[in-house]
Amino acid sequence: MSAPAATVPRRADRVGAAARRSRGTVPAVAVAVALVGWAASSSHFTWDDFPNFAHALERGLTWDYLLRPATTLEFPAPAHRLANWLLQTVAPLRFDVALAVLLCCLAAAVVLLHRVLVELAGPAWWTAVLAGAAGASVVTVTAAQWWTAGLHSLPSTALSLAAVLAWLRWRRGGRRALLAVAVAAIALGSLFYVKAALVPLYLVLLRLLALERLPVRRWVPALVAERAEWAVLAVPPLAWLAGFVALGYGGPGALPDPGALAAYAGHAWARGLLPALVNLRVTAAGAGPAVEAGVVAVQAGFWALVAATVRRDRSAWRGWAFLAVALLANLAVHARYRLVQVGPEILAHELRYYVEAGWLAAIALAVALAPPGSPGRAAASPSPRAAAVLAAALAAWVALFAWSAAGSAAAWPGTRARAWTTTIVAEVARVRAGGAVPAVLDRVVPEHVVPSWMGPYAHASRVVRTAAPDLRVNRSSGPLWVVGDDGSLAPAEVRPVADLAAADLPPADLTLDGLARAGGGPLCLAAGPADGTLSYRRPRRWRAGAWSCARACARRPSTGRWPSTAARAGRPPPTPP
Repeated sequence: MSAPAATVPRRADRVGAAARRSRGTVPAVAVAVALVGWAASSSHFTWDDFPNFAHALERGLTWDYLLRPATTLEFPAPAHRLANWLLQTVAPLRFDVALAVLLCCLAAAVVLLHRVLVELAGPAWWTAVLAGAAGASVVTVTAAQWWTAGLHSLPSTALSLAAVLAWLRWRRGGRRALLAVAVAAIALGSLFYVKAALVPLYLVLLRLLALERLPVRRWVPALVAERAEWAVLAVPPLAWLAGFVALGYGGPGALPDPGALAAYAGHAWARGLLPALVNLRVTAAGAGPAVEAGVVAVQAGFWALVAATVRRDRSAWRGWAFLAVALLANLAVHARYRLVQVGPEILAHELRYYVEAGWLAAIALAVALAPPGSPGRAAASPSPRAAAVLAAALAAWVALFAWSAAGSAAAWPGTRARAWTTTIVAEVARVRAGGAVPAVLDRVVPEHVVPSWMGPYAHASRVVRTAAPDLRVNRSSGPLWVVGDDGSLAPAEVRPVADLAAADLPPADLTLDGLARAGGGPLCLAAGPADGTLSYRRPRRWRAGAWSCARACARRPSTGRWPSTAARAGRPPPTPP
């Protein structure tokens, strides 16, 4: 198999080509990493992070853990799970380490995006600006502030861009190793996130719309003539889809209802995606007059840009066609998992799903502004007037970034979870310093740490174990501790309550946190977190065929109350000692 002859033209002057390609890369990377790192540094692990860490602890590094459906992952992502296991093993609950990993992926993505833009448009000064802007985005912040989301999108973005760059250079130079690199990058990116499997679609679009200005009637013959190349590039997505079905994740399923998908695409474009691409964050709860005016201005500015580029070069429509098809494919992928759950209006404002859209928009704009075929004429530096406009635009960009990032941090539960998580880590270390193995009474953790709808993963028995793998729950030869709403550990005063017969304590009267009958796990009765109490069943008191439980009451000094599960079951409350 050989590459087509020089479909991306070689530059006439090869002297200093490498230096011209890399001009502006370092400032673009530095600005993106500094801004995103600053904005995400106030966050911490939250929500899906803890179930994923608990899953890694419970199953260990096995093929079953890496491949089988479990916890919050709805599609195969073995590289994502491997990274969770590594972080939990090497640096448990170290968000600074996690953020550093994500920022490294961001830096690689900015470098690769700049190289792609240079391949498409030549070493124009604005290619570095576009690459830096795509990285220094509030969309990227929403991924970097959440380990689970960032670990999906940022590594897969970097690998997707590596595949695009390798393919572009394969089309120019024809070395088979470059095509192999593209295929490998698509495959590895798909192990982090399903959207990397869309890369062959982007390459087809670039082939038809950007590399050559083929008339529409020649599109199919061109693809058929290059069918061996496209067959090779299709291997990773097809292998991913086969694994999706074979591993028990189900079938690909049907797309959402066309009407719901259209409503979602409209909401996402008008109030989610397009404003976010210029760092304007619009929330589902509504916005003030200034933000609404900004939304209108962004829409007007976009269509003015489209009109200006087409007026400048009629073939610029190809860049915008690339963007339209690529974005619709992206929206369809996560709509398949989330649209039915949350609805089009709420999903449209979930900015973390638009990470890929940033680099797709940059590529589309590069194609529209400087269609391939004349990259040698690209200006290496802006004119004085363009420099003044650029300076003003960058100042506005950074101001919008700071405003939107602050709003994102205030709304994100990871910001509040930071205090809880750092406190529990310090408290576990304090208990260990006293020579004891941490032992806690189980209870539900605050909603901003893990939401209660995540079931058993929202319990201290799972969450605290990420900081203390040897944690004992509801049993100890030493002191027992109650996990407070702030993450602190307070001594628990425990007193048992007499066994209750099945007739006196029907299961339907109480909330059960786990398996409740003989042969299963403990019977845990959810009692009021407001008074710091929990109920649990001691195994030695279990009698087959009957409900039997013991009550662990943790009295708070401030109230001195002893709430009783027995009273809820119709028994008189026990007398406090």
